[in-house]
Amino acid sequence: MICNFHYRESQSRRYSIINTLNKQTRDTVKNTKIDEYLFGSELADHLKSLKAISRSGYELKQTRNLPPRARQPVASTVVPVRRALNARGPPRMPAAAAEPSARQAAPRYHQAPAPPPPPPPAPRHRQRETATAPRTTYYQHRNQRTRR
Repeated sequence: MICNFHYRESQSRRYSIINTLNKQTRDTVKNTKIDEYLFGSELADHLKSLKAISRSGYELKQTRNLPPRARQPVASTVVPVRRALNARGPPRMPAAAAEPSARQAAPRYHQAPAPPPPPPPAPRHRQRETATAPRTTYYQHRNQRTRR
């Protein structure tokens, strides 16, 4: 049971480290066996051989580049397609910034609608008191009635 736990712990540590490596190194390290060390005791040898192989591959790519051949001009039978240079035209200016033209100077037959009427005043029993018109008491109101 302890061996099984140790093996699983080693596998999780291996995968977390492998995910941080670059692809070429990752492929080499995945194939190593776990022994005394997490990636095997011969990890350094594997990485050195990987580096030597990649270096020799890079050198082969450089020597393979051949000098360019002398090109002879070939008569082209393909005619390039010519497109209009100003296909879209200039952007339109807003109406306020545009200069007046004959079309805009003509009389307008349609005018803007009139603004809506103001809302009706609130009912008297719902009007609030103001500082300029204090509320009258019942007795003041009664006295004003009798004077009329």
